[in-house]
Amino acid sequence: MVTTEDLKQTFGTTRIRIADPSAVPARVVSESARRVMTEIGLPPGILNTVLINSEVVSFPWLSDILERSGKEVPEHYENLVRLGSFGAGSACFDAVGGEVKLAILARPQVIPPVINSDLYKFVEFLYEIELERRRFERDGDMEAHLRIAAERLRELDPPVMGELSPWPTILELVMDPDAD
Repeated sequence: MVTTEDLKQTFGTTRIRIADPSAVPARVVSESARRVMTEIGLPPGILNTVLINSEVVSFPWLSDILERSGKEVPEHYENLVRLGSFGAGSACFDAVGGEVKLAILARPQVIPPVINSDLYKFVEFLYEIELERRRFERDGDMEAHLRIAAERLRELDPPVMGELSPWPTILELVMDPDAD
């Protein structure tokens, strides 16, 4: 089980995003999401591929973000809290169900697909990817580390590693940030 200390050591920072339990809105009913947000925390991200906003501890609702920009808020955005950028989209967690979803703000009519079955799995994915990225930096065998990381992610959260999963692309971007 990944801990706050694991995140601090692996990401080389004390800037783990942890919310004060009294700051968690009542709308966040997912116990697993509450636990991650108040006890374990979120790392700042991986390179420029997945970036977790420091504001995440103030629970930025995707519906509020869209309303401020003058856009209509679709029903499927009502319970989503924006975590930060994820490739070309926004990683969000569902405050009711706990799943992590990928929202494309430029296309709010598209129902966001699930990218992790819960917020803890999302943190585990970031942690495992960062570990493998550091191993790759030491020995340079990108193919081996992509394979190892993909296998590990499949073990952690099998339903989200299907054919349409964005994680293989994220892995490639993290291992080779200069790739197009």
